[in-house]
Amino acid sequence: MTYFVSVELFARRVQQQTSSLNTTSGVEVEGAPEGAIFASREAAREAFEKWCARAQLNRVRVANVVSAHDLTEDDADVGAVHEELQRALLEVAAPLPVAAVYADWLIARGDRRGDIASRFLQAGEELGTQLVRSNLRSLFGRFEFDVRSLLPELVWREGFLREAPIGWSHEHLSPEETTTRFLSLPVASTVTGIRIEQGGSEESLVGAVKQTPIAPQITTLVMNASARAIDAVTELPGLKHLTLVVGEIHGRAGLRRLLEHAALGRLNVLEVTPRGLISAAAIEVLNRELIKHADRLRHLKVRPRFAASDELRSALGTALQLEAD
Repeated sequence: MTYFVSVELFARRVQQQTSSLNTTSGVEVEGAPEGAIFASREAAREAFEKWCARAQLNRVRVANVVSAHDLTEDDADVGAVHEELQRALLEVAAPLPVAAVYADWLIARGDRRGDIASRFLQAGEELGTQLVRSNLRSLFGRFEFDVRSLLPELVWREGFLREAPIGWSHEHLSPEETTTRFLSLPVASTVTGIRIEQGGSEESLVGAVKQTPIAPQITTLVMNASARAIDAVTELPGLKHLTLVVGEIHGRAGLRRLLEHAALGRLNVLEVTPRGLISAAAIEVLNRELIKHADRLRHLKVRPRFAASDELRSALGTALQLEAD
């Protein structure tokens, strides 16, 4: 019998957070009355749930998933628990407790990602990145050497991969085939942000993302402002933060297509970023385009990464977020 969250695991996580641990007489819990010791599983379970609740976790989820119940390796609920744990990791704003528990759960099932995530959490970001570098084969398999050159662009949070670039190709595979296979790896199952930076077309690459298991959880996307890709992008059901990269001429039609699209209302954040240096005339065109659609943008956080005109500032008011804000 394997304990999903045992008193020992709970004690270890409390120790990491507070350095308060008494291994002989029980568990000293952060936030409990001073000097309180919980020696039973039931008491530790209750305390753990309260501790997680203070970390802004969903209380129902904590009670049903992160509590100390028993699972056998072949338990029919294992898949459901894994799915629920991963969902909690992706949804919680500050998910360190969930990340730690998820890492332990993976370790108990012999998944290398758990060991790396746990050590990442203990070592910190700089040492954690070095740890990832030394485990590329076990994490990325056939894509080991491709990922080595992409390491600076991978974003890890709480020991799990959260953002990755796509558009690159592996050996004989097209950028689209590479994207589908790469984002279907177990290590990519926690990715919520993607950046389309090279190779292929934005439209076909977004189509490749939609074929992967992680498509519903993508909340952040950075891409060239391709008019043909806008329809595909807006079909990503969880997309909340979209960054469109525009050039001197390329990208204006894509920006206009988005601003006129019904799915604009689903976004929370829209960033418009110039590609390199663009002329004052091109910046004025971008200002006018945003001003023209100001009524449809006021529910958003609009972040123009170029010089916003006074007229744009007036039209968007508090919806406008400049880099200095």
